[in-house]
Amino acid sequence: MIPYIILYFLSTLLSLYTYLKERTNAIPFLLFILAVGIYAGSRLNLGGYDYDVYELMYNNTNSDFSDLVSPGYFLLQTTEKGYIFVMSFFRFLHAGFNTFFIFLGLFCSFGLFFVFRQYSKFPYLILTIFLAKGYLYYFFTAQRQIIAMVICWIALKAVIDRKLIPFLLLVVLASFFHTSAIVFVIVYPIVTLKITNKGVIMLLLGSILIGVLKIGIILGTFISGFLPFGADKLTGYLEGETTGVNILNFIEMVPILFIILHFRKNIEKKIDNFNALFNIYLVFVLITFAFYDFVFIARLKGYFLIGYIIILSSLCYIPQKKKLGIGIVFLLLLYCFAVYARELLTFDDGEGYLPYRSYLFNNF
Repeated sequence: MIPYIILYFLSTLLSLYTYLKERTNAIPFLLFILAVGIYAGSRLNLGGYDYDVYELMYNNTNSDFSDLVSPGYFLLQTTEKGYIFVMSFFRFLHAGFNTFFIFLGLFCSFGLFFVFRQYSKFPYLILTIFLAKGYLYYFFTAQRQIIAMVICWIALKAVIDRKLIPFLLLVVLASFFHTSAIVFVIVYPIVTLKITNKGVIMLLLGSILIGVLKIGIILGTFISGFLPFGADKLTGYLEGETTGVNILNFIEMVPILFIILHFRKNIEKKIDNFNALFNIYLVFVLITFAFYDFVFIARLKGYFLIGYIIILSSLCYIPQKKKLGIGIVFLLLLYCFAVYARELLTFDDGEGYLPYRSYLFNNF
């Protein structure tokens, strides 16, 4: 667990330092975030069952790109063409599976470099929150989805600039890596909405009511009845019912939402495109409560995670005094560390990410 702690500790120190200096140099941040990508990309037999699945997919992909037209291996028959193309390309280059994964880690972290710098003057802070809120799951397990998510997050620039065609093209590109990316199209119309605080509270209560009535699992069971034979994995998502509401979601999200609403006007003055990011954040929160027991939809909220981590980082803008602000940042990152550690210790009964093993140091 020590390598994970070192990674988070370094990111926390850099977050605190750049917050005090109010300046982030691009090159050091790029090098650090690329290191974060390599850290995940060079993993060896980590990330649970999905790691083995991805390795089987890669090793059974033909280097002549024929699998794009007629995939022979059964796992490739339901895999998006964009991911098959990239695998075929690296197979054509005679690259090993671990080299391929390192490339994916670098690609995703390079994309995050531009996204995090685009929407905050404290990109290290956003990165550190992301380490706790999405890095382990998406970089180590949901490999195809994080590629799609990064492409969608890059497309946010086109949304804010109101460039529909480039936005749609990027979303389509993302869907070639994970079909679920198509859900991101709803971002284009919703970012211009101006929702009042009362409206936000009504939406929150409505989403909680949907969750309490278990509409998610009812909807999932209904849809699964129309799926063709062989769609076992999707059926599992649709019919899978969780053991109950994660109380940590309420403890974290509800108070933070009301804090953001209370200081909304002050924060709005300090963050460019706040309304757009807030609406994306709100979608993330509403999905969390409305479909906590509907795994298929709950997983889709990852595309809106960018709004959540940016708005969460905006807590540092609330105080006028720097000393109070650094205290808020410290408490926020301390809480995020608890979330980070919990994920490490509970995923696959503590064996999904632990102990850390790297392909780069496998022979040492």
